[in-house]
Amino acid sequence: MKLLKRLLAVLAIALALPAIAQDVYPSRTIRLIVPLPPGGASDNGARMLADHLSNVWKQPVLVENRPGGNGIIGTQAVAQARPDGYTLLFAVPSISTFKAFLSNPPVDVEKDLAPVSLLVDKGYYLLVNANLPVNNVRELISYAKANPGKLNYGAYAGGNTLAVELFKQMAGTDIVKVQYKGEALAALAVANDEVQVSFGSKLAAQAFIDSGKIRLLAVTTGKRAPTLPNLPTVAETVPGYEPLVWYGLLAPAGTPPAILRKLHNEIVAFARRPDITKRFAELEYAPRATSPEEFSVALAAEIKRWSEVARSAGVKPE
Repeated sequence: MKLLKRLLAVLAIALALPAIAQDVYPSRTIRLIVPLPPGGASDNGARMLADHLSNVWKQPVLVENRPGGNGIIGTQAVAQARPDGYTLLFAVPSISTFKAFLSNPPVDVEKDLAPVSLLVDKGYYLLVNANLPVNNVRELISYAKANPGKLNYGAYAGGNTLAVELFKQMAGTDIVKVQYKGEALAALAVANDEVQVSFGSKLAAQAFIDSGKIRLLAVTTGKRAPTLPNLPTVAETVPGYEPLVWYGLLAPAGTPPAILRKLHNEIVAFARRPDITKRFAELEYAPRATSPEEFSVALAAEIKRWSEVARSAGVKPE
């Protein structure tokens, strides 16, 4: 009987250990992986979140840029990590495009990752080289139709690529894709007239906008940006066009629910901080803290949408 009691006591302790471990989470450094190079809007947002979590939890949260493969390299690193909450993904729109570009992607986003929360969303900005003789979206469409295949666009991720492809489909234009390794490099290419068009962030292009090398034509949100009320939306010329840049937090599938809840609760607190809200507004972001379930549904819808756009564009998964 004594032996049985001892065995039961040991078993009870063993079963309690995971809960105890979750209660003290985090107790060491967390890696927040960004699947794009440094210097862009995603990197900036990730560092804002990392600073918040570090300050609240008194543990280092290190931003680690893992670019490459249209976001697959960084995403795969998280999907294959131990599901203990210490390796997280600062997700970008390209993770919803893997199935659009690959017939057998090494990461199944819906199965291999656990959504925590959507963080923010914003529109892409339609950027053009300042020497291009167009001043608005209508003139860009007319110029592209009059010069089929002579305009190039800078692509740097799956989300931005398919945003342009959707624009081409809806506007009936022919603009040629040129691939770059990051958002900042694509903006530089527009400034240098290597390409004439890109859909990207104002943050990455700001220096070139200020120097007069890049011109803003429009934003892809449904409504005009409060900070730029005179800048039209693309949808004012191409009704229904509204692709968004979004960032979210995901963990490896199998991460304990208690850890996911703790992460989610802190994301909500982060999104509600007045200073963070103000900073996001300056960067054109709108905080969108959601439940894990809402984020999961939205992500599935994005995956389906961009797969259909890719098929219509004649993209053949590799």
